[in-house]
Amino acid sequence: MYGSICRLAPPPLVEKPPTDAAWHPDRFDWCDPVGDMGNVPSFLEYREDQINKALDTRLADKAAQPSANAVPSSETKWEDAMELATETLHDAMKQWAALQLRVPEVGFELEDGTGEIVAEAELAWPRERVAVLRDDQADERTTFSRADWHVYSIGDGDEVVEAVVEALGG
Repeated sequence: MYGSICRLAPPPLVEKPPTDAAWHPDRFDWCDPVGDMGNVPSFLEYREDQINKALDTRLADKAAQPSANAVPSSETKWEDAMELATETLHDAMKQWAALQLRVPEVGFELEDGTGEIVAEAELAWPRERVAVLRDDQADERTTFSRADWHVYSIGDGDEVVEAVVEALGG
C-alpha cells in the first residue's frame, strides 16, 4: 500500500518478505472507502495529539537520564569557575552569571610572542581581551595594558562588575 516508504515493524524488528506470491498488495481486492473526508481533520488532530504525547514522554525520559556527552549548562560552568576563583570575586561572578555573560577563564596566563608567560590574571575573557586581577596581581596591570587588554582589579569594588559588562559589550 505504501511501497518501500513505510515500515510496518519498527527497528530492530525485521519484516519477513512474503513467501506467497499471491500475498501482494497489488493482488488484494480493496473495498471502496467508507464515509467522507469530513472526519479527516479530527482524525489528524487526534493522531497529532497522540504522537506529541508519546514524544513528550520519550523526551522527558531521555532528559531524566544523564548523558555521557552532555554539555554542562552555563550555570554549572559558572559554579565550576567560582570554585576555582578567589572568594572575593564570587559576588561579582554571581552578577555576571545572572547577566548571562560568558564564563571567564580562571587563572589566565598571558603569553608573549615566544610562548613565555609574562603575566597572570585571576579571571580573563581572552577573546575580548578583558582581565580581572587580584589585588596582589597589581604589577601585572601594566603588562596586560601594554598588550591592549581592558584590565580591572578586585579592588575596584562594584565598578568592576559594570566595567566588565561594558567591556564585554553586555
